[in-house]
Amino acid sequence: MVDEDREQLQAMLFTPPQKEEIEAAQRVCCGRGCSACEAPAAYAWRKRAVDLSALVDQAVRRELTAPERRAVVLHWYRGFSVSETAQALGVSRPTVSVTLQRALRRLEQVLQYVVAYQHDLQTTALVPLAVRRAAAVSSARAFLPASVGARLRTLREREAIPCETAASLLGFQSDRLESLEAGRVTLRTSELLKLSGFYQVSTDLILKGADRNDGRDAV
Repeated sequence: MVDEDREQLQAMLFTPPQKEEIEAAQRVCCGRGCSACEAPAAYAWRKRAVDLSALVDQAVRRELTAPERRAVVLHWYRGFSVSETAQALGVSRPTVSVTLQRALRRLEQVLQYVVAYQHDLQTTALVPLAVRRAAAVSSARAFLPASVGARLRTLREREAIPCETAASLLGFQSDRLESLEAGRVTLRTSELLKLSGFYQVSTDLILKGADRNDGRDAV
């Protein structure tokens, strides 16, 4: 589902950000209301997905069966394809597909009341949408791919920030950020420094996938 469709569904069926959420967003903003600021309502929407992603992490650890958890960890968190997951687990591809679908349904069932409370849903039909978005944020937080461009995309997605929004906040053209994430262009030093500060990570993490001080994968 594209971002525009998701935003329309949110607007129709999710409760808009409350006054307290908007005030919280404004407190972390510079206060000038300039073009470099994220809109408070956009921040509130994004924070809900990021908050829910922490509950997805807990549900994966505590609520899934061992086979479901192994499949989810390989497929979602380590970026394995379904075929690669099947090979790693020594099972068939259809078995992995069924296991992943069952795991997702279990997560939706476990988190349905949290989603309903968090968004004050008019219908439970959007529970899968909210859970899957949070699962994407959760997996992005845990998985850091090999290429610089893919790492940049992961850093953005783990905060649930649309590409256009991130580009605007960074002062980039949206097609420039898209090209960087796709690996079509080379990252400039000035861009590297901006991205490092924006995502609050080291330049080594962006360039190499690990911090210089400990050499561990950054997740």
